[in-house]
This record gives sequence, structure tokens and C-alpha cells, in this order.
Amino acid sequence: MIGAAAREMAAAGLKVVQIATDEGYLETEWYDVAARRTVNARVAGFDHIVKLRLFADPTAGRTRLAAECVVRIGYDPSMPERDLERMVPDSTPAHAILDSLFARLKVVFPPPKPPVDSATAQQP
Repeated sequence: MIGAAAREMAAAGLKVVQIATDEGYLETEWYDVAARRTVNARVAGFDHIVKLRLFADPTAGRTRLAAECVVRIGYDPSMPERDLERMVPDSTPAHAILDSLFARLKVVFPPPKPPVDSATAQQP
């Protein structure tokens, strides 16, 4: 699934900088949603410059895909990068990138249909 996600990211114009298919991990370079291009990682404080990460975890014979879309709130080389990142709200254009990615992945990997409860199923 991570490989397919990487292809979808590339098709959307995002540069994948880390991918570990065996670990189920993918990370993009910083991306300017307004300009639709990859930008320098030192840029901070702009809510339209984001990084996406995907995590694929096997659960009960299926794969659960989780994602995060983060913005950098500051730049301080003495601090770990992730300490200066915050999740973007669901209603932002940056989060819409994740929504469209998940929609495309659902076409490639349709979610399983819920099981039919035999007690409520109608008999002929």
C-alpha cells in the first residue's frame, strides 16, 4: 500500500523523501500548497507549507492507513524537528491533499464490505 501511496503522491506533485515499504512508512518533502511546489525545509510559520506522513499498519488481515499533515511553527536547529511541528486542522486546503489521496487509494484498495448479520438478514 505504501508503494501505491508513493505513486499517488508523485502524481499529485509531492516529492517523497523517505519511504520504507517493509515498515509501512512514507514521508514527503515540505510542500507549499499555495504555490504547488516543494520548498526549503527551513521555511516556518506559514500554514500553507506542509509535510505529509503515512503509516500503514497490518491489523486483523487488513491494512490500516493513518496519515498526518503537519506545519512547522518555528525553526530552531537546537530542537528536534518534530518538536516544532503541529497537525493542520481538517478544514484547511493542505488537509484536502490527504483527503484526495485517501479517495484515490480507496479506488485502488477498496475497503472491505461489512459482514452481513445473519440474525437480521432476510430469508427467502
